[in-house]
This record gives sequence, structure tokens and C-alpha cells, in this order.
Amino acid sequence: MKKINLYITYIAFMLLSTQAFSQSCASGVYSYDDDIAPILSAKCGGCHGSQGGFSVATYAATLAGGNNCGPAVTPGNPVLSSILDKTQWVAGGANAACGNNMPTAGTPLTLAEFTAIETWILQGAAESC
Repeated sequence: MKKINLYITYIAFMLLSTQAFSQSCASGVYSYDDDIAPILSAKCGGCHGSQGGFSVATYAATLAGGNNCGPAVTPGNPVLSSILDKTQWVAGGANAACGNNMPTAGTPLTLAEFTAIETWILQGAAESC
């Protein structure tokens, strides 16, 4: 019963947290171009721009991931999306299962930003509206 209550609390929190971000799509769905790319560019682009390894420079590169941890984004499946594994500590989650927590320098994602990325992945990781 405690697990169910915890799950309900988590879902409620996730829904309330996503309200902090204004979704650009009319249907309330996040898109990479309008919602996610600006977050990744601001928080990850300094180290993961267009240089080797993982890059957030394009939609395709963001989904593909880097050399070590598999796909950064698996549309519809946050559990298999390494970008969430690498940044989940900001949302009170565990340390990264693969490599270092991100960012190693700079300002981490806010909980609202993390939740927006997670919700975008759950919604199928659309490139645009």
C-alpha cells in the first residue's frame, strides 16, 4: 500500500512539475525544437555541442547518445533513456548507472527541466509540433 501511495504522490508531483514549463504544442505535448533543445543547449551545449561523444546539437544526435551509455533518448521509454540516467540525481534519483552524473560542471537541470525532458520522452520524443 505504501508503494501505491508513493507512486500516486510521484505521479501527482510529476503532473504539477510539468505545469511549470509552458508547452509550445497546442495539444500540450512537448517538442524537441521548441521545448527541449533550448534546455539542452543551455545546460549541456557547452560540453556536448558538436564535439565528439554525446552531442545535443541536433535532434538525431540527441536521440543517438554518445559512445558509452547507449541511446540518450528512447522515445516512450524513460527507463531506457540514458539522458535521464545521467541527470536523474537532480530529481532526487540515484547516481548515474553509466558514467558520471551530469553536468560535471555548470548549472544542473532544475527539477522542472528534468521533468519536462522525462515527460517529452514519455510522450514519444517528438521533434516538432
